[in-house]
Amino acid sequence: HYLCSRPNRSATTRNEEHRARMWAYSKLLPLQFFVLAFKHGCRSIHETAEFLEVSEEFLVDCINAYYSKYGPFLETNGYLFMFSETGLNISKKIV
Repeated sequence: HYLCSRPNRSATTRNEEHRARMWAYSKLLPLQFFVLAFKHGCRSIHETAEFLEVSEEFLVDCINAYYSKYGPFLETNGYLFMFSETGLNISKKIV
């Protein structure tokens, strides 16, 4: 019945859109780019978006997506990423 199939199609479409967004974030703004911005001295969303040549909206959406994927903390390649709904902090891990 067509009424039963529409919600499934919508869920499939939402899933596909989510996967496409996550792919775009990982390809256009991999975590290494955030490290480059950090090393460059970027400390705000505005500075980071400008340095990475993306819109602030796209940057915030990307940070939120990484927050959803990794949770509030991620340690990788000698850096600690601290994600929150209001932004991202990065610190170099002291060994």
